[in-house]
Amino acid sequence: MKKKTNIEKYLEILKCPKDDSDLILKTNKVSNEEIIDGSLISNKNKNIYKIENNIIRFVSNENYAKSFEYQFKEFKKVLLDKEAENMRDHTKNMFNNITNSENLEGKIVCEIGAGGGRFVNEALKQKPELVIVLDYSGAIDQLRINLKEKKNILLLQADALEIPLKDNKINFSYSIGVLHHTKSVEKGFEEMCRITKPSGKVCLSVYRKGYYCNFCVTLVRKFLNLFNDRLKFKIALNYAKIIHTYIPKKILNISLLRKIIPYVFLPNKEWSIYDTIDSITPVYQRCFSPEEVYNLFNKNKLIDIKPTNWGVSHIGKKQ
Repeated sequence: MKKKTNIEKYLEILKCPKDDSDLILKTNKVSNEEIIDGSLISNKNKNIYKIENNIIRFVSNENYAKSFEYQFKEFKKVLLDKEAENMRDHTKNMFNNITNSENLEGKIVCEIGAGGGRFVNEALKQKPELVIVLDYSGAIDQLRINLKEKKNILLLQADALEIPLKDNKINFSYSIGVLHHTKSVEKGFEEMCRITKPSGKVCLSVYRKGYYCNFCVTLVRKFLNLFNDRLKFKIALNYAKIIHTYIPKKILNISLLRKIIPYVFLPNKEWSIYDTIDSITPVYQRCFSPEEVYNLFNKNKLIDIKPTNWGVSHIGKKQ
């Protein structure tokens, strides 16, 4: 008997982000339980969404998050623990601390803004039923390559502000370091709560007020966004390489310097270059206090709200 692809298996929890109707699947090419070529068509207004290489494209690659696509294609696996010298357990510890080591076994999980898949990789280690992976940028193509051996994933290139999932379908939804790069953190969080089942949990981590929104970072970021995405990325990449190649580590380790020159300094050079680019290229970037994030959870009527042990991150339960 032919096995269903994950798109076929979980089609009933998807919806059209434009007209909210069910989606009809059409396949042209299937290989190794993946849809290589196909489409989803909305039942109401007949909106068409292309499926390419097992990724459902609810949005175009040409959007305000384009710079993230360039980042993850340049730094293909640097954020995966097994690839990162001097930071081997950093992603694992970060994920466990932010999610409060939530048990994901057998659950349907959704990550909002997955990038190259480093946190998806950690979630999959717990053997969930499914991880729904959503990213707005073309970075999701690199994620597919990075996690090509993983089976329990559903890949959506989609907008976090219009998640193409029906209400109350997810056991655990989380977003780490992403919603502050969207047009509306508030709308994105509302969407996370909407798709989560009653008694399910929602976890959010965003930038803390400070470096990422200080004057020098904001100034450089606004300057770089005067250029097209490709040129912006090239300038930022060369800038970050110069900083981390020619300035001695002892000087880079002086935190006060970051108030004048924007850069991120970590034990891994490549990771430092990546994070430096990440701080100065996004179109949108906001920072929050713990109180503001708590209030966001409270406004959405979550209960058992508590901060978790990494930056500005909280977890709460849907009533």
